[in-house]
Order: sequence, then structure tokens, then C-alpha cells
Amino acid sequence: MINKFIEWIHGYIFIVISGENISRFLNICSARNFVFNSIEYRGENVIIKTQIKDFFRMHHIVRKCKIKVHIIRKCGLPFWIMRYKKRQMMFLGIISSFIVMYTLSLFVWQITVEGNYSYSDEELLDYVEELGITHGVRKDKIDGESLEKAIRNKYFDITWVSAELSGTRLVLHIKENFDQINSEGSTHSGGMSGESYDVISKENGIIAKMVTRRGTAMVNVGDVIKPGDILIKGQYDIINDAGEIVETKTTNGDGTIYIYARYEYYSELPINYKEKRYYNEYNNYTFALGNLIFDLSFEGEDKEFEDKIYDVTQLKITENYYLPIYLYKNNHKQYELVEQTYTKKECEEIMDERFQYFFENLTEKSIQMVENNVTIEFNGNVCIAKGDIVVLKEIE
Repeated sequence: MINKFIEWIHGYIFIVISGENISRFLNICSARNFVFNSIEYRGENVIIKTQIKDFFRMHHIVRKCKIKVHIIRKCGLPFWIMRYKKRQMMFLGIISSFIVMYTLSLFVWQITVEGNYSYSDEELLDYVEELGITHGVRKDKIDGESLEKAIRNKYFDITWVSAELSGTRLVLHIKENFDQINSEGSTHSGGMSGESYDVISKENGIIAKMVTRRGTAMVNVGDVIKPGDILIKGQYDIINDAGEIVETKTTNGDGTIYIYARYEYYSELPINYKEKRYYNEYNNYTFALGNLIFDLSFEGEDKEFEDKIYDVTQLKITENYYLPIYLYKNNHKQYELVEQTYTKKECEEIMDERFQYFFENLTEKSIQMVENNVTIEFNGNVCIAKGDIVVLKEIE
């Protein structure tokens, strides 16, 4: 591969030799150390691939041997330069492009965050911007260690941060600490070092099942509970052989408790509604080069009734080589509002879909519905679904 590249740099040609003294010509060239990259016999002719310098050296040998030489192909950098030497602006454009690409590679044009769960990208990027790191900042102005330390000090539950510069992209890799005790639904009172946890009810219900692992159960199956009731006390008694309490110790109340709870359900649907009917759609484009904005809109104008969808694309050459060039696409769908009326069947179908969605959300939370008392009725121009449901759920 390297030899071919060097050969292309120097340039080479293919020539056809014809005549009666071809053998004599080749012998003389060989004796004078001519370099022929290839020799191919085609009938009475010979096709030779040789370098430019050797081609100019063989002129007097050609005359001496009385043979004919024709050039059939020219290859390599010297011929490419001669072909385009009058197109100076093209060479200037190529050189300028390389200079621009190199200059752009010195800056950061894309900042992304990976591995975050508790904190949104916007929140973290806003803080990074407060530190002076924004799109367009020079890469040599970014101190990775200082940036990582600042983020860890700002967000104490972020245990590890890595700032990676790749191409024109800055990637913040983050790991958060999820080993936190969830103490929702518990209160503090006395304990091993003066503290314990009681399991306290947050809602109304009836105890359906109960298993106490630590502490003392304060309710039984079938008992009615309300918010604030202690379900498991964070303490237990030590009893001697005579059945007397000799000591009371504190602990973390723990157990599995299921209750029957009653939820109210209400949803209403206007029978008369306005439907969107689209009659025109067009796109507007905006091109941005850094802070320079070029509006490429060519048709349409904003209407009172229209849906707008905005999409932005940042151009990039490779996965990590982003450019400060943005294309904004604004999709406009114009519509008019037409009065419509749901039929009774349509109302019932919509209400069933809403209730099914409500039920699916309960199922995702491991809540089981055991009784459904929801009914659908019509009141004037409104369809109403209301009632209550009884569910079986675990107290958290």
C-alpha cells in the first residue's frame, strides 16, 4: 500500500511500444537500469508501465531502435496537479475547508449527560453552564478534574463523575447513589440508641392480611384503620416464665400488611365537542450557524388555529464531531374547528377506555381491584362515570 502511494506521488504512465526492434530496446533499457513496473505483451506490441523520469530518458533509445512509442494513460499526482492547475479557487476551497475543520475541532459544540436518573439533563447542563462551560467553549479551557469535583460537591448523591472530551463533544458520565433507606410511612420514637420506627397508616381501610416480622402488631385482620393509626409498634416485650413483662426493647417495626381500601372514581365527558379538520400543511426552515440565524421560510403564515411541531437537528461529521450548524424544521398544520356530537355508544366506549387506563395504572402499582361500583349516566349534555371501587393493596 505504501509503495503504491509513493508511486502515485511520483507519477507513472502506460506506454505502447511497436516496431521490429522491441527486444533490442528492452535490453538497452535493462542495461541502463530503467525501472519498468510492468511489461505486458499483446501480439506484436508491448505495454509498459514506467515512471515519468525514465520515460524522458528513453527518447534517444527510441530513435536509435527505430520503434514507435504511444502514451495510453497518465496517472499520479503530477498529472492531477497539471489537470487542475487552472482551478485555483478549488484548491483554495479545499485548503480553507481543512483550516475551518481544524479550527472547529478546537471547541466543544455538544454537551451530553449519561447515567443520570434523579437529576434531569436540563438541570445538570444549567449548572455546568453556570461554571462557564457552554457550547463554543475552547476545549483547552475545560479542566476535567475541577468540573468533576464541582458536580460532586453540588450534588451529594452523585458518587462518581467522568468528563470525557471526544471530538467536539463533551460527555459527562455520572453514577448516583441509590443505597438510601426509604422511611416513608414510618415515625420515630425511642430505640436502640433512643430511636425506633413505627409502621403508621396513611389511609383509611380494613386489614385484609398481616404478617409481623419485627415489633408488636397493634391491629388484627378485619380491623378498620384510619390515617395516623399505629399498625406495628417499634418495640417488643420480654416475658419471663411467669408471664410477666421484665423488659421492653425497641426495634424497627417491620411487616407485610394488606388492606381493603375504597377509592372514589369520577370522570365526565361533554357530549358536544369540536373536532379539528386539517386543510393545509407546510414546513418552515431556519438555518443557524452559531449565533447567526438565516430564515429560509418560503410560504404560509401563522394562523390562530394551527398545530406547530418544532424539530432541531445539529449537523455532525462523525459520531463525536459535531458542528455549530443547526437546522430547525417548523411543521405547521392549519385546521378549522367543526362542531360534533358523540353518540351514546361512543360515549360509553370512551368512558370504558378511560376506566381501563385507570385500572391499568393500579395494576402497575400491584393494586388489585376486588369490587367495581362505577356506573355511567347522562346528565344533559354531559356523560358521567362515577362510583367507587374496592381494592386490595399493600401498605408501603
